[in-house]
Amino acid sequence: MTAGAATGQAARLGWPLVWVGELGSTNDLARLLVGAGCPEGAVVVADRQTRGRGRQGRAWASPSGGLWCSVLLYPSADLPQGLLSLAVAVAVAETAEQFVPGPARIRWPNDVEIAGRKVAGILIETAGAAVVVGVGINVGIELQVMPPEVAARAGSLHLIAGRPIERRAVLEALLARLADRYSAWAAGGEAVSDAWSSRDMLRGTPVAVLHSGPAIEGIAEGINREGALRIRTATGAIRQVVAGDVHQICGPSDPSG
Repeated sequence: MTAGAATGQAARLGWPLVWVGELGSTNDLARLLVGAGCPEGAVVVADRQTRGRGRQGRAWASPSGGLWCSVLLYPSADLPQGLLSLAVAVAVAETAEQFVPGPARIRWPNDVEIAGRKVAGILIETAGAAVVVGVGINVGIELQVMPPEVAARAGSLHLIAGRPIERRAVLEALLARLADRYSAWAAGGEAVSDAWSSRDMLRGTPVAVLHSGPAIEGIAEGINREGALRIRTATGAIRQVVAGDVHQICGPSDPSG
């Protein structure tokens, strides 16, 4: 596929597939594949990343046992870009639920958690006309190999399920769910926002959003149709946040009373 190829029909993802033992970052290699003219649907997988990264430039622990992958997409520029990361988060949540007892919930914008433990993260980057969708899923990781601050809130699918889980099976499930959600997003996005909202773990809770300006505090009120987080402040005003770090905070259930 080429730029603008996303349609209402399910996209074909997974070819070509580049699977390597160790890599700095799958997103970085995927960006090189864009320059080489690789088509939409190309996938890079690494058994281990040495320079994995998450949102806001944070390091992403990527030891052996996880599924670290990047998918190339060439979406039309006139599609609702703010909803793409939410569509990916829904696909990842649906994938996790195929292998473990659910439910998988989403912390805005796209961290996937099960039973309060983060099992997956997403980093989406642009590369010219392409979008590189990076996904990290803790499939078979033993938490003791993770940095202590990460292990404290991380989860691993095989520990939740109580059995070994094959990474290739998770990859195949992920690509199938991602193709469906990508097509739904390209068809308008309403189904994506509805599916994301049904998994929203922050709605109705007190939060603080840290961004380039002063922190925004209030009650999370879900998302708008473009994927921005809605926060009701103590004055009753609704602030809409498109980027930032969201933290749940202690406080009254209603800032207006």
